[in-house]
Amino acid sequence: MEPLTRFWLARLAAFALQPGVAAVGAKALAPDGRVEHGGFAIEAGLPVPIMFATAAGDPGPLGIGLLAGNVAAVDGVVAFGGEAFRRLGGLEAAAGGLAIADYCLRGLSSGLRVVSAPDVLLRRPVPPAYVNDLAALERFRGRWRTRFGSDPYFDLEAGWPGVASPAAAGG
Repeated sequence: MEPLTRFWLARLAAFALQPGVAAVGAKALAPDGRVEHGGFAIEAGLPVPIMFATAAGDPGPLGIGLLAGNVAAVDGVVAFGGEAFRRLGGLEAAAGGLAIADYCLRGLSSGLRVVSAPDVLLRRPVPPAYVNDLAALERFRGRWRTRFGSDPYFDLEAGWPGVASPAAAGG
C-alpha cells in the first residue's frame, strides 16, 4: 500500500492505543482511486462493505466516508493495540480472509470499539486478486449470525447510499 496521508501510521496508532479500542482501519483505495476498504456493517452475520467503490472524497451517510467513527469491523490496513490484541487472542487462522472482521466482532462482543479512520488514506498500486471463499463466508455467518445480533452502528434496511446491500455481500 502507498500512503497518501502524512503521518498515517501515527494517526492509526493514536486510535489503536486508546483504552477500549480493539482495532482501527484506514480508508484503502483501489488503483483507480475508488474506496476498496472503508469498514464493514454486519447484516445477518455477514460483513457488508461500507463505501465500497465510491469516490475517495464521498462523504457518505452521516459523513462516515470522511469522519472517524465506530463501525462493526474494518479490513485492509488495520492497526491493533497490543493489550486488546493479546486479550482477544489475536487473529484466528481458521477465519481465513475474514480473520480481521472476526477479530473485530470478538472485540465488540467483549465491549471494545472498532474505529474507522477514513481521513487516513492509502492506495493499492496494483489491483488485488480477489478470491470468493464462500466456505469461509458461511463459517463466518454461522459464527456471528446469532451471536452478534444487529449492527450497533448501521441500519442497513434504511437503504443508505454508500453501503452495499446484503445481497451484494453474498447474503
